[in-house]
Amino acid sequence: MNKKIINISLKFLIFLLLLSAVDLSDSYSQDSTQTTASEKNTSRVKLFEMQKSPFLAVGLSLILPGAGQVYVGSYWKAPLFLGGACALGYSIYYFNGKFQNTQNLYDLVKSENNQEKNKFTLDSLSRYKEYYRDNRDMSAFYLLGVYILAAVDAYVGAHLYDFSVSDDLTFIITPDIRYGTGINLMIRW
Repeated sequence: MNKKIINISLKFLIFLLLLSAVDLSDSYSQDSTQTTASEKNTSRVKLFEMQKSPFLAVGLSLILPGAGQVYVGSYWKAPLFLGGACALGYSIYYFNGKFQNTQNLYDLVKSENNQEKNKFTLDSLSRYKEYYRDNRDMSAFYLLGVYILAAVDAYVGAHLYDFSVSDDLTFIITPDIRYGTGINLMIRW
């Protein structure tokens, strides 16, 4: 009984596959030599092409924050991203130098023989070392955020580059008394 059900199911599945492979669209349509007006109009339709590449804008922004903004024409944003990246880069450099100096001083004090006298100094140097390391790491994290924000802004700017921002948008609010008291809102673009 089970073999019979499996055999029938398999035949039905093969039938469905063969049926889906046969092109039945020509049997229900008109003569293929006749074209309608809508088919003629599609040949003249101009497809939209973006003027700015979003991936190029992202790539430029990842190389140098602000370069993608210059590419898409948002010139005022470029110094903000570049300035933020430079400030955070300097912050990483500064805190890393302080961390390295404190680490060297900590190792020097730790290597001295008098541990009782240096216990307070070691504790304070350890706190300074952690402070500088934390600030260095947070600056690096913020720098990564600036890179990501610049890349996302450049990507969106490239997509919206062709978007028309004209002054043709008009809102007109007038009283409407045709069907009773009301307000008429007209929007033109």
